[in-house]
Order: sequence, then C-alpha cells, then structure tokens
Amino acid sequence: MIVSDFKLKHIIKIYLYTLFYSLLFLNITYTLNSNTIEPILVKYSLFPISNQAYTFISNYIYLYLFIPFINILIKSMNKKQCFALLLLTTIGWCIIPTFISKGITFSNLGLYIYLYMLGAFIRLDIFKFLSDKKLLMYLSILTVIFMSITISSILFPHNVSLIKAVKFQSINSPCTIIYSLFIFNYFKSLNIKYNKWINYAASSVLSIYLIHDNIFVRMYLWRKIVPFLDINSPYYLLINIGICLTIFIVCMFFDKVFNFFFGKSIEKFSALIGEKATNIYNKVYFRIFERNNIV
Repeated sequence: MIVSDFKLKHIIKIYLYTLFYSLLFLNITYTLNSNTIEPILVKYSLFPISNQAYTFISNYIYLYLFIPFINILIKSMNKKQCFALLLLTTIGWCIIPTFISKGITFSNLGLYIYLYMLGAFIRLDIFKFLSDKKLLMYLSILTVIFMSITISSILFPHNVSLIKAVKFQSINSPCTIIYSLFIFNYFKSLNIKYNKWINYAASSVLSIYLIHDNIFVRMYLWRKIVPFLDINSPYYLLINIGICLTIFIVCMFFDKVFNFFFGKSIEKFSALIGEKATNIYNKVYFRIFERNNIV
C-alpha cells in the first residue's frame, strides 16, 4: 500500500463479507439452539467490526483508513527521521511491553501501524538491515536460545515466572518481530512462479478466516472437536494437521459456492458505494482544508 492507491471499495467489500458471515452463523445458531442465544453474542454478530468480533478484521479496517496519512508521513521523512520513528515505536510497542511489566499502553492497532511501517521501509528499501537474511537468521537463533533458557528457568520459580516467560512469545515481542522479518524476507527472496492452484486457494483465505473464527463456529470447534484430541496419542500431530486441512478445505468450498452466487453482486455494490463515498469524502476534505488554507 505504500506504492498503491487508497480504495474505499476495498473496505466496503471486506465489511460486507464480514457482516454476511456474522449474520449467517448467528441465524444458524439461533435456529439450532431452539431460538435461544445470549444477547451479547447477538450484539457481536450485528456489529462485528465495532465490537471486535473479528479482531484482525477490525484492526485491519482501522489501519487501512490511516494508511493514506501514514504514507504521507513516511514519504516526507528522510532516512534519519525514519530511523528515529522506527526506534521509538520499537521501544514503545515491543521492548517496553515485553521486558517491563508496566510501560506504554499496548494496542493491536498500534502494533498494526508499526508492522505496516516495517513493511513500507522494506518495500522502499530504506534500511538494509530489515532485509538482511543472514543477520536476521543469526538474531533468530539467538532469540531461540534466549527463549529456551528463559522458559527452562520456569523450573526454578524463584528466578522467573511463567507469565514473564510467555511474554517473550507474544505477538509484539521482539523475538516474534525478528522471526517474522526473517520468514518474510526469506519468502520474499524466493522466485516463486505463478501457480493457479495457490492463487485459487489464496483468494479464499479471508473467507476461511471469517468462517472458522466466527464466535459461534470457534466455540463449536474448541468445545466439540479439540477436547477429543489425546495429547498422548502418537498420531496427535497428524490428527491436528488433518483437522486444519479439513477446516481449510471445507471453508474454501463454502466460499467458492458463495462467490459463485453472490460474488459479482458484492463486487459491483462495493464499487458503487465506494465511488459515492469517495466523492463525498473528497468534497468534505477539500472544503475543510481549503477553508483553513491548508491545501
């Protein structure tokens, strides 16, 4: 997105997909449970974005709305200013929350903005060390050793607690960020040729997430399927992989059927609403800023 245009229809399309699946499983659950359902779950289903029913989708949409302004900020700064911003956000959103119990307040949206900036810096090739695979590999090995020692020390309660050790595996941990950068750059360097089957499956990934991570489907999976898994079974890993593949394939099939009947209609509706909303936004934006002599 650092080199792409902001498209409001993209957000509207995602919102429509999210709302559809949210209402679909609300109705299915309502029917199967003899018309009884908790009011809070109804609220989550009717307003999935504002109520964070899908944490990733909510934060993604909020992030997307900030992207035009983040792009202006990044492109207007020199290399030293970009480095200062990267250092400040890394300390505030990664290092302090991981190593200090009470620090700067952490938020998923703040982390998403931070990760977006990392991606933008890599795309614009501003910092070589963010794309240095060898350096990131060595750092990853060091973090693995560090985490292993930390987690192993749980055996000695007077040294470290489980809560402190788990923090090194959190989504905003420096260890996680380093792993992510290494894996991202590794695949970025691969010369992967066009594959129609990969693209065919990839086009359904969003819907697969919306289906299997729905609040009702998620409860069913964790309460009905996972408890039956025997962690001591020699086939535990294979069974887990089988369950994941089954969920992926079933959800993908459901998405393909849905898109066959409704995909084009949602695409046209999103484009229509997106164009009108963009026109209104532009009129309001320029009227406000021209009045204040900003543009």
